[in-house]
Amino acid sequence: MWTLADQKFLRSLRITPDAQPPPLPRFRVEAGTVDGEYHVIDQLRKYRVAFVFGVEWKGKARAAAEQLAGELNEKHLSR
Repeated sequence: MWTLADQKFLRSLRITPDAQPPPLPRFRVEAGTVDGEYHVIDQLRKYRVAFVFGVEWKGKARAAAEQLAGELNEKHLSR
């Protein structure tokens, strides 16, 4: 829900407050602290890192993490 300050800011950008963006997916990919490492983040868990794809994936870590996050989001939405 938009606050009054948010609504005022949106009006200044000529955006109606009823056109809210869609919510972020439950599972998303973020870069890790190590180069070449990616984490699949679960928004509903206290300890959010659900899976880690590291350098052992030899340059395919981002693609593998994105694929897994997509599959997990599909499962979550189909429930």
